[in-house]
Amino acid sequence: MTGVDGIGDELADALAYVGIINRADLRAEFERDDGARLLKVPGIGKARLSALREWAQGE
Repeated sequence: MTGVDGIGDELADALAYVGIINRADLRAEFERDDGARLLKVPGIGKARLSALREWAQGE
């Protein structure tokens, strides 16, 4: 996910459920080169987004 500020639907739902992001604020979907569909997350930088991914995956 290098260079991409985006998250998938499952992570977006989980982060919204615990109140970290507002699902309604997510921007439109886009496709990554490998075909994964992601959502833009406004106001969250790459470092914080990486930390949120790790937290959500239990790492």
